[in-house]
Amino acid sequence: MGKKKTNDCLEVFLDYKWFDEIQRGVKTVEYRRICPFWATRIFAHPFVDLYLMGEDKGKAATDYPTQLKKQYIRFHRSYTSTVIVARITKVDIGPCTYQGWDGDYYRIHFELMKQ
Repeated sequence: MGKKKTNDCLEVFLDYKWFDEIQRGVKTVEYRRICPFWATRIFAHPFVDLYLMGEDKGKAATDYPTQLKKQYIRFHRSYTSTVIVARITKVDIGPCTYQGWDGDYYRIHFELMKQ
């Protein structure tokens, strides 16, 4: 799992716990802080989040299909050579489901690629 070109994938490094949950199919949404760093990596136009945070808050970024920069996300198990590639199905903005993670985040919904 993981033979996509680097420029086709959003690269995300995770600790073992989160990586293992994705591998088991338990975790299907990745949360990233709303900031310019992630906006420029997720969206072709880094200010698309302004649309999503206004009247359209909660509307999926995939409702603006030309705006997503990457179609795939590659999860790295920390800094090892173990990776998983998934297809991004939707990106939206909203709360995280994990306790203690307050506020809104970019929510990257994905499905694992078949081997």
